Amino acid sequence: MGEKVDDVKKEYFQILLQQYSESWQDIRNYSNSVWQIPTLLITAISVLGIAYAQSYLYQNQAARILILLLGFGFTLVSLIALIKHRFFCDRRVDDFTEIQQQLKTLLKGKNNEFECKEIRFKSKELAEGRCCIYHTSAYNWALGLTISILLGIALLLAREFILVAIHA
Repeated sequence: MGEKVDDVKKEYFQILLQQYSESWQDIRNYSNSVWQIPTLLITAISVLGIAYAQSYLYQNQAARILILLLGFGFTLVSLIALIKHRFFCDRRVDDFTEIQQQLKTLLKGKNNEFECKEIRFKSKELAEGRCCIYHTSAYNWALGLTISILLGIALLLAREFILVAIHA
């Protein structure tokens, strides 16, 4: 009967190790993907900015408003993606921490030949704030950039609507 318990513990240990590895990979993927959102946003806003400048050459106010609305919508979607990114990264870190605690508990036996050491993050920012990107410059930079672009487009839209009201 003791062998069955040991086999179950070994199997459970292997499952936890696999989950641990996959959770850590998820955290790294989320941390790396934070850079993709502002890159796509800047690309889209650059294309829309060129179109916006061209609409000034042709004195087409309706086109400028449409371009600004598209830019505003795309920026708003990017902002929501960043917030969603932060939420799911937080969940991944919670899972990772729970799996790590289960591994430590499982390895705390007297007959155990393993010594469990807690995996340390490469930098303090990765472990603080409950998410790997909460305090890193990548997330703060991306969020600040997205909010700045959103406010800039909102100001341009307000200007265009004021011009429409004046000319009407």
